[in-house]
Amino acid sequence: MTDRLYLKDSECLECSARVLKVIRVDEGYEVVLNRSPFYPETGGQGSDRGWLDDEPVLEVRLEGDQVFHRTARPVKPGLVRCRVDGHRRMDQMQQHSGQHVLSQVFIDLLGAPTRAFHLGERSSTIDLDLQGTVSKTQDRGSWYREGRERGKELEDAQLALAEAEANDVVRQALPVRITAPTVAELAEAPDLSAIGGAHLRIVDIHGLNRSLCCGTHVRSTAEIGPIKILSFERRGSLWRVEFLCGYRSQMHYGKLHRMAQQLTRLCSAPPERLAEAVEELLALRLDGSRRLNQLRRDLADVHAELAAQRALDLGDVKLAELVTSRLSEKELRLVGERLALLHRCAFVGGIAQEGKAKTSIVLSLPAGSPLHAGQILDRILPMLGGRGGGRPELAQGGVPASSLRPAMEKIRAELARQLGQGRP
Repeated sequence: MTDRLYLKDSECLECSARVLKVIRVDEGYEVVLNRSPFYPETGGQGSDRGWLDDEPVLEVRLEGDQVFHRTARPVKPGLVRCRVDGHRRMDQMQQHSGQHVLSQVFIDLLGAPTRAFHLGERSSTIDLDLQGTVSKTQDRGSWYREGRERGKELEDAQLALAEAEANDVVRQALPVRITAPTVAELAEAPDLSAIGGAHLRIVDIHGLNRSLCCGTHVRSTAEIGPIKILSFERRGSLWRVEFLCGYRSQMHYGKLHRMAQQLTRLCSAPPERLAEAVEELLALRLDGSRRLNQLRRDLADVHAELAAQRALDLGDVKLAELVTSRLSEKELRLVGERLALLHRCAFVGGIAQEGKAKTSIVLSLPAGSPLHAGQILDRILPMLGGRGGGRPELAQGGVPASSLRPAMEKIRAELARQLGQGRP
């Protein structure tokens, strides 16, 4: 049996302990001590990290009445010094206590209980049950009841108010007491295994919330630090709210501030005009994209006109060819599409760029052609170390750069053979 010191004192971070056994496992070793300040992963809260002497503790788990500390290397028998990573412990305490506050706020505002929660490595979540709930604070506005009756999702205004209420609890610095549960409180718990089984305690946030829990908690709501709601989304019949507390929230604010500063410089606009400035930039980008696409079509029309003038007569259709280093694959396809549309010409084109090991080939056919461009490339290009395929009227492939001209010649010969004989 391990004496679990964190149950008596959430701020216990160090102690000496005796090694009871060391077990070899796939991921390293598991060490069992006669007592431990390390919190194991349970009840929705992650495990502590730290050290046994100088050996890092990578993970902590609970099995029965024993705490198992996983290490990469074995720990020597005898007494060891246990040291918990204080920053991680405080972070977990802030997230867990903040979850209690936020869950109670959603009950008070919306009558929505928390059905599950998870304290993650980067952010935490609570899953709210909004089925058939109405606000317990009707004086705050009829939109609470109306939203629930319509079955709508959580609204930004509701989340903003919940966040403000939660942070108001933080500012009140309410004392947080850990006590033993009464027999009646244990009897009312629906599933003790889901929240830690034995050794449950009552977490009492003065005047706000009193609930069974097995986690570690702060002494005052002031220690939770700022609470920030990040997002919400539907998960089946529940609504998942993602949030940050304390250090995590401060880091989030800092990141957003740095981003705002950078955008302020890039947009040459004060923070209060950033949204407007970004909208203006997006409008300019859209207009520029439209103009660029029109210029590409104009350029493709010019190339198509010149290629059509030099097109070869293959009987049923004419074949235009183009080898260029100035067009992209997208622009080369556009040339083929414009030739087919404006001149009823088949087209085979390639990109020849110095220093490139491979190159692209485009084959297009006018609408109604009995041939299949994708099948032609799929059959010919593998003979030359390439591959290709596509739709009946437009296909694309790639070959080694040295095989570009031979590939185009084979495609031309295949088109001449089939079209010249008048059969597919």
